[in-house]
Amino acid sequence: MSKTRGFTLVEMLVVITIIGILAGLVLAALGKVRQQARETETSSLIDTLSMACENYYTDWGGVYPPAFQGDDASETNEGIEMLYKALTTREGLSRRDYARDYPSDKIGDTDDDGKLEFLDSWGNPLVYFDSRHYSKTCEYVTRNNIKFTAQPQKDPRTNRYYRYGKFMIWSIGRYERNANGLEDNVSNF
Repeated sequence: MSKTRGFTLVEMLVVITIIGILAGLVLAALGKVRQQARETETSSLIDTLSMACENYYTDWGGVYPPAFQGDDASETNEGIEMLYKALTTREGLSRRDYARDYPSDKIGDTDDDGKLEFLDSWGNPLVYFDSRHYSKTCEYVTRNNIKFTAQPQKDPRTNRYYRYGKFMIWSIGRYERNANGLEDNVSNF
């Protein structure tokens, strides 16, 4: 009589361990792909907003959307809130709709002041400065209620602001660490 032999306990543990390692590698790769997709999506939104700002510039006689009302930058998230208002209201010189078809998940109010702002793929407000206000500093609040101070940066090689004479838009990125558009931040410069 022949006896059928099954797997031993050691063999089963080895197979389970190998499957676990492979599953871990796949999940890590998927996480990386997801983060790259979010960065690409945020970069695409920034490019779209940059194009809308250029159209605004053309229609309004060489003026980019203002980042602040007057010289005061006292409100949180004010730069991106002002950009949202400038691109979505049809008042003044142009009746063009600069910001049509933005996904609803890219618009929100992270600082709960009743003013809408454009959001990156992680749900945090984008940072916006126009060149007239590069010398200003502004406070921003993330979706996790983390406050940070934003200010445009200069290129160390030329000692001029990045995007001199234009505007800067950036996202603080997946780690919610503001580098003012540099390092891990996703930006238009």
